[in-house]
Amino acid sequence: GLSYLHSQGIAHGDLKPANPLLSGEGSRLKLADLGFAFRFRSRFQQPSGAECTPLPITVSATSPVTGTEPYIAPEINVAAAAPTYDPRAADIWACALTARQILGLGYPWRHAIDPGDEHYARFVGWPLCGRGFKAKEYPDYAALVLVLGMLHPVPKRRLTVENILKDPWVRGIACCSPVVPEGSRAVHDHARLKVDSRVKCTR
Repeated sequence: GLSYLHSQGIAHGDLKPANPLLSGEGSRLKLADLGFAFRFRSRFQQPSGAECTPLPITVSATSPVTGTEPYIAPEINVAAAAPTYDPRAADIWACALTARQILGLGYPWRHAIDPGDEHYARFVGWPLCGRGFKAKEYPDYAALVLVLGMLHPVPKRRLTVENILKDPWVRGIACCSPVVPEGSRAVHDHARLKVDSRVKCTR
């Protein structure tokens, strides 16, 4: 999904709950609606095995803001942001808000690109970022910590897709894909799996 897109130098640009699609048997997740997707790096720019620095994406006063309002990262606000931003971090921001929607938590703010949005202002308010997010709303405290890491207001400090995939809580989510990582074994049974249960994959 998103990890593959980013590895190919492509940003989705409009992640939201309508865009992740499950295959008919529910074993494969695919990302749809690539209308705002764009290449931020040529696939020929990355040296083999090297960490890639993304090309800066220029945002000017005449550039339209793309994406869907509640999911747009604050750095895309041309009035308040630097003239460039990392589109991978913006995708992670939208991914975190999509996860909240999937958990049934609704929108925490109308849009973070509006300096006047009081809910977003409370979220980033000093001294404690994360106001308005309650641990009891999440299936696990670790899930809240993960979402807050994905919503860090400073893009360079936001979790990357690599960080997220290595997170112990994410690695413990029930595995439905027929492609099981080497050394892992799926231990759940769809006939017995309940909506509110979290069955882990063991290593």
